[in-house]
Amino acid sequence: MQRVPNRSQRVAGVEEPPVHTHVDNRGTLARWHDQPMMVAQANVTSSPRGVIRGVHYALHPQAKRVTCVHGAVLDVAVDLRVGSPTFGVVDVFLLNDQNRRAVHIPAGVGHGFQVITDTATVVYLLTEPHTPDLELSVNPLDPDLGINWPVDEPTLSDRDKTAPTLHAALESGFLPEY
Repeated sequence: MQRVPNRSQRVAGVEEPPVHTHVDNRGTLARWHDQPMMVAQANVTSSPRGVIRGVHYALHPQAKRVTCVHGAVLDVAVDLRVGSPTFGVVDVFLLNDQNRRAVHIPAGVGHGFQVITDTATVVYLLTEPHTPDLELSVNPLDPDLGINWPVDEPTLSDRDKTAPTLHAALESGFLPEY
């Protein structure tokens, strides 16, 4: 049986790589990804305020590097790996076009975000291509996750609205192994 998560822990393997920024009379250049990572696919999303995308995860070994290039999002990583010492732990990050932060989401860790500005554009680098049959969701509004989404009355896809809770996903056997 999985233990109750300690909310003060960090999700194992989730990291914020350093942001290297150069500023001159032309503006800024930020290097948000410079670590070895096989990039199989790059995605970009644009969404209005209040949209929640996720909490999504893949049943194949797909890691992500995520950054927000316009606007701001509350970004979350949820350890969904059965047997992980941080199973059920949620990490929260503010990603925006000012701090230029990025988050590395390892394989098996769920990912989601909510747009907290009028609009936001988020860019993902994926180590494996998007494979719809191998991608699942945990309900981002599951009270057991304890995510304090900042925008009331969020907009969710039908898939995310009807996604199982973490407990139901665990009971179904459709979570990744650590």
